[in-house]
Amino acid sequence: MILLQEAQDDLRIQAIASSCPTSPEFLSLVNKACAMYMRRGDFIGTVADIFVCVANGCFVAPRYVGKIRRINVCNRAVDVENGWWRFMKSSSANHSWENWRGADCGPNLQDRGSKPVFQDIMGDGRLIRAYPRANKDVGKTIQIFGTDNNGQTLMTRNPDDTWDQGITLTLAKPFVSSTTFVRSIDYVIKDPTELPVDCYAYNAAADVLEELAHYEPSETKPEYSSYFLNIRWPTCGTGSIQPNCCSSKRGVLMRIKLKFIPAKVPTDVLPIDNTDVLAYMIQAVKAAESGNFEELNKWQAMAVKEGNLELNDAIPDEQFAASNNVLGPSVWQNQCF
Repeated sequence: MILLQEAQDDLRIQAIASSCPTSPEFLSLVNKACAMYMRRGDFIGTVADIFVCVANGCFVAPRYVGKIRRINVCNRAVDVENGWWRFMKSSSANHSWENWRGADCGPNLQDRGSKPVFQDIMGDGRLIRAYPRANKDVGKTIQIFGTDNNGQTLMTRNPDDTWDQGITLTLAKPFVSSTTFVRSIDYVIKDPTELPVDCYAYNAAADVLEELAHYEPSETKPEYSSYFLNIRWPTCGTGSIQPNCCSSKRGVLMRIKLKFIPAKVPTDVLPIDNTDVLAYMIQAVKAAESGNFEELNKWQAMAVKEGNLELNDAIPDEQFAASNNVLGPSVWQNQCF
């Protein structure tokens, strides 16, 4: 992996960027280069395997998860479907009601959009509490947009009798609490902080804190991918199927594409782990911003070629499983997963 500091210290990258390595211009070029490169393939450093817990068939991915490529439950592959899966015609061979209600419950992972918290508010009568971990974060704010117990939009009345959408929590020690009950959260706007901020729904009737999110310092508009795992859980090692599919917490293995998270401080890790690729992509960004699309295509093609060579060196073709009939009869195609 490459740290931002290493890119700042690289003399070739400094020369290509033509800006001070500690300047906002240099940081912007590096981040744009990384973001552009990540959209062009699943290269070394852009994918990872994670093990997550699924509760009642639903889970919200951590901040660093961009998209889920594959999922494995007890050594059984499960299809990953996008949001269109729920709207496919029932006559489709792969999405019929028979498959949906078949012996394996039509196992698939369905994309359910994004959320600003990793757990929904679990009922009425909940206040929102935020706990800062650093004294320097006292006075910073978190704005919450959503609905109250009555299903009405959260609003704030100003001293001049005007109204603003949402409510604002000004961080304080040991915590700050909303003054109104919140039933759902649509989105959140947060000030950058020194340390993470822990957010909970406070069940006033039961005097219980229920986890909502733990926001990282650089998060300003938290957004996490959410999914529904439709499957009857197999009992590992026995081959039997548990009939109630989503009744408890389960652990599943996933291969994910990382989300691009901009680097901000020298110790941040860059998703490009190859200085040659980073140099090419910075030149591609500069070409795009100057409107020279011929140069853009040249430099990004060189970066993708270098990334493919690196990928082939790390994971050679002979280590892939060859699958027949992927592209039709008598056609062979190597598959990564």
